[in-house]
Amino acid sequence: SCSGSSPEVVNFLRDAERFASSYGSIIDQAPLQTYGAALAFCPMESEIKRCFWKQRLPFINNVKGVRHRQDSFLHVLEGHKGCVNSIVFSPHTNMLASASDDETVQLWDLALGTRQHTLKGNKGPVRSIVFSPYGNMLAAALYDGTVQLWDLAVRTQYTLKGHKGCVRSIAFSLYSPTILALASDDGTIQLWDPATGTNQHTLKGHKGPITSVAFSLYLPTILASASYDGTVQLWDPDTGTHQHTLKATGPVRLIAFSPHSNILALVSADRTVQLWDLATGTHQHTLEAKAHVRSIAFSPHSTMLAFGLHDGTVQLRDLAIGTYQYTLQGHNGSVWSIAFSPHSTMLASGSCDGTVRLWDPTVSTDGTVRLWDPAGTHQPTLKGHKDLVSSIKFSPHGTMLASASKDGIVQLWDPVGAHQYTLKGHNGWVTSIAFSTNGSMLASASHDGTVRLWDPAAGTHQYTLKGHNGSVLSIAFSPHSTILASASTDRTVQLWNPATGTHQYTLRGHTGTVKLIAFSPNGSTLASASADQTVRLWDPATGTHQNTLKGHKAPLTEQYGSGT
Repeated sequence: SCSGSSPEVVNFLRDAERFASSYGSIIDQAPLQTYGAALAFCPMESEIKRCFWKQRLPFINNVKGVRHRQDSFLHVLEGHKGCVNSIVFSPHTNMLASASDDETVQLWDLALGTRQHTLKGNKGPVRSIVFSPYGNMLAAALYDGTVQLWDLAVRTQYTLKGHKGCVRSIAFSLYSPTILALASDDGTIQLWDPATGTNQHTLKGHKGPITSVAFSLYLPTILASASYDGTVQLWDPDTGTHQHTLKATGPVRLIAFSPHSNILALVSADRTVQLWDLATGTHQHTLEAKAHVRSIAFSPHSTMLAFGLHDGTVQLRDLAIGTYQYTLQGHNGSVWSIAFSPHSTMLASGSCDGTVRLWDPTVSTDGTVRLWDPAGTHQPTLKGHKDLVSSIKFSPHGTMLASASKDGIVQLWDPVGAHQYTLKGHNGWVTSIAFSTNGSMLASASHDGTVRLWDPAAGTHQYTLKGHNGSVLSIAFSPHSTILASASTDRTVQLWNPATGTHQYTLRGHTGTVKLIAFSPNGSTLASASADQTVRLWDPATGTHQNTLKGHKAPLTEQYGSGT
């Protein structure tokens, strides 16, 4: 039976969502393939496969399965008849747009992996596309020097004309009044008001074709433009005035701002990516790729940088130390465009093979933990998990490393990579782990609805904390480790005494899943972030609500404690 406790149901629904995303197009065309090809190609450890395998169609009775566990690959979107030049996620809906040499823009439903609409009427290959900040408008840049603007609600379009060369790159500013920037081979940038269709400014200063434009995501807004002339120019888009020039070592093909707008990435023609500090205007790091870089994207939380490469692969980098994480393979042509979804749950790549591939960038495909030194040298690879690694934490003094996995196990390692202990007890995916301030305790949270406390020095179990009616997604110790907080899909935060394993308070008020929690540095305030788009502040000493912070228009995904 697929019924059970709330954590089991949540786990099942998450796997069902992935199943629908991966095989939605097959099921849409032939519903019975739900019990045929879809189940046959589903990983052996899939909850969907476990529940429905006995109901499979007769022709696959002897099929055992193609792979043991889930990997990074989610789905392939097929429909274009030419190279996919640009892809972009809608900011507020479950939609992806893709542009191609076949003169069309395709709109895709990401929940099912199926095509929703095809936008036609472009008079030539589509070079670049971008959604407006609210997702109600889509702009498409063409090789003939024009830009098509689509109103997605009514599917109407109009054309912006002004450039004398191919428009290679376009970008919307995030803040009102909205500006649309167009970069062209004619060496100029035009700034348009998309609401009125009027040209506001024409920016001149480059001595060659302009390859890429990007707006910063924070105020004051900066517009950056890259060119084959080897420079990146920084502009004030409100006034159209030039501010600063960054000089690269050669032609610059692409640029991208980090989400916090403090770093600008420059892609050169020599397989390198340069990272510049915009506060000082200085070059900080150079990252080398294994092939020419055709596209680049920061993850929304600046933890990863993805490269789309000429060899058909996507390379992911850890920005904390600038080192290689892993490579995504599957395309049969250059990857001309990549994009992260707004909450980093999905990475899309568009290729000259005419397809768009969807990936889960959070999955460690081999179930291992890799260690690196600060210089970027690969140290031992830690092997022991049987499924994806969901969380890793060093102890406060760096004497131990803990890793948690979907296999329900926590592994403990010493700093040089020698295995110490295997901590078993959870009956579901271990979602989060946390060390106490002095490292004497380790807490682990799971989809089984429990939190377990361990003695990491001895590798022994101390307490099992039960009280949630759903998966536990986040845990945090207070600064002095006198309180342990846990957040759950049951919409509550529970406070515990970790020394005794006793329950103290239940914090209620959120109307959606509580995804993250954090203590302030002095421990006087606990913050909880929820899918209900609010942050709630609590007094952990008394369990009382202090304040509710509202203003977000999408579920919250990350938070940090701050001083008081």
